[in-house]
Amino acid sequence: MANLVGESPQNLTRQVQIQLLNNAWSMVDALHNMRQILQALEFTAPRAVQFLVKHESATLLRNAMDHLKDQAKNLAMKKKAEPPLIGALSYNYIPNDASSWAVMASFPTSYTVSR
Repeated sequence: MANLVGESPQNLTRQVQIQLLNNAWSMVDALHNMRQILQALEFTAPRAVQFLVKHESATLLRNAMDHLKDQAKNLAMKKKAEPPLIGALSYNYIPNDASSWAVMASFPTSYTVSR
């Protein structure tokens, strides 16, 4: 999907935006579930431990969203700007000709393309 969007994120339809975000959240959930399985089976091999450490943020993000209703009032009262609650979607785009490159970051209200 990201390859289809390329350097024109402003042309994303609402439906594609939702699909991209759903795909990203599916990855967060899958990483969290893999971490739970590795922990439940008590894997201690170096690669398992590296995976657990590397992808801890997926569990933290997933848990924050699962307990959002418990924290909603505190989050709403914060004076300091915070990142979007559901995160920000970003990806790297490299055109087929590879003569140039772009990085696109998609946020709920804005799009940025840099070269």
